[in-house]
Amino acid sequence: MQGNPVEVVVNAKRKTFSRTVNPRRHRICTPCYHPERHQKLYGEDKLRSSPVKSTIYSFKAMLGPFRETSVSGCGEISLLKNDPGMRTIGTRTRILVNGNERYVIGTGTGSSPGRPNLSFFAELQGMDTDMMGGFVASAGPECFVSCAVLIPVLDDESLRALSALHEQIPLPFADGTDRTLLASTINGEVWNRTG
Repeated sequence: MQGNPVEVVVNAKRKTFSRTVNPRRHRICTPCYHPERHQKLYGEDKLRSSPVKSTIYSFKAMLGPFRETSVSGCGEISLLKNDPGMRTIGTRTRILVNGNERYVIGTGTGSSPGRPNLSFFAELQGMDTDMMGGFVASAGPECFVSCAVLIPVLDDESLRALSALHEQIPLPFADGTDRTLLASTINGEVWNRTG
C-alpha cells in the first residue's frame, strides 16, 4: 500500500513461484471476493453437534454445542441492507474500496436472494491503509475491507431501508453447516451492547 516492494509466493500443483513486485513499476490489482464484508447481518452457531470447531469467523476455535456463536455484518450501515433487492447496486456500480474508487463485479460466491453479497475489484495502489486491516482467525488470516456506495432515495421502500436502526433489523442465527435456522433476535441485542 505504501509503495514498498512485495515478495509474492504462490504454491500450486507441487510448484512454487516467487517474484518481487514493485508497486511503483507494476500496476497491482486485486479481486476481492469476501462476502461476509458486504452482506446482511447474520449469526451462525457452527457447533450444533461438535464440541470444538475452528472457523474463519472467530479468532479462536469455538466451543459447542450451543455454547458460542459468531456474528458477521455491519448492521445499520450495510450496503445491501440499505439497498433491498439490490435495485441500485449491481454490476459496474461505482464503489469505494478502502478509499479507492472502482467497480462492483457482481454478486459474490454463495449469494442468494435472501443472503445477497457482493464481489468487487480494486487496485491496491491508492488504497488508504487507515481503512483496512486484518486479524488471524482460528482457520487463518482474514482481511477487513471498508466499502462505500452512493444509495439514492428512490421511494418510500428505499427510505425505510436507509433509516432502519439496529433495533429494527432482524438477526437470524443458523447452523453453519446446513443453514438451519436456530434462533432469531434483532441487531440491537448485539451491537447496542458492545463498546
